[in-house]
Amino acid sequence: ARLMVTGNKPGLFLGRVVRCGFPGSAHFRLSLAAEGFPSAEPGQFVHLRCSDALVRVPTAVAREAHGVDQSYWSAANPTAPLLRRPFSIAGLRFDGRTCEIDLLGRVVGPGTSWLASLAPGDAIDVLGPLGNAFSMPGSNRRVLLVAGGVGLPPIRWLGERLRTSDVPCDAIYGAQTRTLLPVTLLQ
Repeated sequence: ARLMVTGNKPGLFLGRVVRCGFPGSAHFRLSLAAEGFPSAEPGQFVHLRCSDALVRVPTAVAREAHGVDQSYWSAANPTAPLLRRPFSIAGLRFDGRTCEIDLLGRVVGPGTSWLASLAPGDAIDVLGPLGNAFSMPGSNRRVLLVAGGVGLPPIRWLGERLRTSDVPCDAIYGAQTRTLLPVTLLQ
């Protein structure tokens, strides 16, 4: 279900996990379906809330618990991460008004651990698309794409876009260690 959208501008969306997996020992891959999500380009990203949805605390409860006379929003799990996490978009597909967004992340703390624990059908709060897209080169140029670690997703998507536009390209990617290479993302 769509929470808010204004044309092709960024908005707040309710995404549903379509696919999830682990392309390496430290990484997770998610594909999210979000109705009404606007078109995006390689280089853009989304912000994900890495906890259960917020719940509204009614005025009477707020007054008793916190001495305030108005309702407020609180995390369903008070120990859950408060701030959103940015994730580069690794791919985007449309089926009517539903957009499928591919993401790759590395488990480094409670927020990304929560994301890695999601299963198909689980809901997630998505803000985006945000940021600036990569500039597309002319078709008469050969392109060298360079990425490392979780910087690979937007470069992968850019490579796909270049290939479909008949722009020749090569890619170089790396990581701190061999075990941190999310190589199955490329398959």
